[in-house]
Amino acid sequence: MDNKEKKSSAPTEEKDKKSGKVSLIIGIVLCCILVPILIMNCALIIVGFTNPDKPPALFGVTPMIVLTDSMEPLINEGDIILSKACDPDSVEIGDVISFFDPASPTDAILTHRVIDIYEEGGVRYAITAGDNNANSDYERDRRIASNDKTDPDGKLAEVEKKATIKTDDKKSGYEYVVYEGHKDSKPVELNDKELVGVYGYTRFPFIGKVSMFMQTTWGWVICIAVPLIAFIAFELISRKKKDKNKDKDMNALLAELEALKAAKAAAEAGEAPASAPENDSTDSSNEANDAPKE
Repeated sequence: MDNKEKKSSAPTEEKDKKSGKVSLIIGIVLCCILVPILIMNCALIIVGFTNPDKPPALFGVTPMIVLTDSMEPLINEGDIILSKACDPDSVEIGDVISFFDPASPTDAILTHRVIDIYEEGGVRYAITAGDNNANSDYERDRRIASNDKTDPDGKLAEVEKKATIKTDDKKSGYEYVVYEGHKDSKPVELNDKELVGVYGYTRFPFIGKVSMFMQTTWGWVICIAVPLIAFIAFELISRKKKDKNKDKDMNALLAELEALKAAKAAAEAGEAPASAPENDSTDSSNEANDAPKE
């Protein structure tokens, strides 16, 4: 193989190595994303079948997608939050809990703040409210009162009497309002059946929207099918290039072998004529010696 062929084969080998590394990295990334999701979904499905009365949980932690803005800005619509199972007797005022909505006929789950707790007939009940709902109503009533032309100061004072500003959110320090007259329609009974868990201040912003989108047909196509097809196509193209380069190298090797054979044949053909005159001169000298002398 001459220098030009060696120079041309070196970049090809480097390209093959780079494409191989890129393919490996893409495969690892896809595996790291898809495999845990697949394992978690399978585990949640199995848990859901074994305990249909509760939302699927792993190791006492229940992931949930937030569908409304009732707890903004602490929890936003589209977030995925984690609620951890707890002893119902440990729930305190100010906790953010996830529970089956007693006013819902479809067993919907709410995640709201406990604004009061009372006991009746030996059973503990929690009165809950959404932070954003209370704040919105509070701000609305303040705005209406301040626009009152008869007695704005008196109206504002009445609003303030119905509101208790809280700043003792246990972990975030977030300021929320407990507003009189604003609460969820029914108190929730604090027991293992109704209580899903306590919000552990772990959320994944916007991941819920992505998860909801992935449950649609277009979401499945864009997020699962397209990357998978692209990866397979990339692998097929890479293998085709490798096979093409192997064929090219094999052809170059065969050409080099043919060239070596031709060179060897030419060398052998060149040596035969060069030795012939020497043999002829020897034979002629022998004939001269054998000739009779006069």
